Amino acid sequence: MNGFKAGQTRLRIQVPGRACGLHETLSAAILSLALFASGEAHSAATALLSRADTPLVVVRSVDALNAVAGHRLQAGDILDVPDGRYAQIEVADSCLLGLEGETRVLLKRVDAGRGGQIQLLLLKGWLRFQPYSSTVNPNVLIETPTVRVTMNGGVALMHAGSDGFELFSEASTPHLAPLDPAGRAGPELEMGREQLGSRLGGEGIKIKPRPDLAFIKSIPPEMRDSLVPLGGKLHGEPPKQPTVPVSYGLIEPWLTSSVPMRRGLAARFQSRVHDGKFRGEIAAHISQLPEWYPILYPPPPPPPAKAP
Repeated sequence: MNGFKAGQTRLRIQVPGRACGLHETLSAAILSLALFASGEAHSAATALLSRADTPLVVVRSVDALNAVAGHRLQAGDILDVPDGRYAQIEVADSCLLGLEGETRVLLKRVDAGRGGQIQLLLLKGWLRFQPYSSTVNPNVLIETPTVRVTMNGGVALMHAGSDGFELFSEASTPHLAPLDPAGRAGPELEMGREQLGSRLGGEGIKIKPRPDLAFIKSIPPEMRDSLVPLGGKLHGEPPKQPTVPVSYGLIEPWLTSSVPMRRGLAARFQSRVHDGKFRGEIAAHISQLPEWYPILYPPPPPPPAKAP
């Protein structure tokens, strides 16, 4: 675990099965943070990729590009963080997002400012959410394939995977609602601070009074400590990167995922069917992509009305 920095406090999490007094520690402090020291937030690009251990593939509109630290991000961007790598996103005067461990996320809405809305789709991987400062409480909506999370600020650590979803309410009181395969939400459950909420193996949501040892051991190193703003250390924006039309393989995990994750993506990417290879891939997987059928095979136009 990374060392703690001056001014941080520690959240003590008792590990089940160990003698009282022996604890695992996770950082739960929120530092007194400054606004971005470099660059103004743009109306269309309010988020900043402030750290990327490796160039990240970003899908913007119907194109793909490689993004490095310093790149501006905007609503609609899809990010793919490779396994074993870490990335950090900063939304001015709103929140910090840490991503690690083969993580795929779509930024639905990233409003700068204290009263902004943060809406994300977390297809898989680890996400750490933290307000930009202790006086900021953005309205947060995060959807995963099986659970919808709503929060009013606070610090939370979550993981979405093939086996389900887990969330540690480090310094927050989130509401969790199960999602069925059609994206319909069930009754919400409110979590208390320092609890572990989970939905695993297709079962209902369960809330434990504290994280268990298995969850603690699974947390990637960068996810264990408080996030620190890095945008002020960047000098200028990196060179503009070339874009290429998005391939089917790049967005296949999204297109074949659950309804909450893929809703609206057919309309977004339908212009790509004019590319023969992309169209062929869609046709080959059409049984998994029912919303693409009328795009590939539109019904014939109605016959012209007969003259009276």
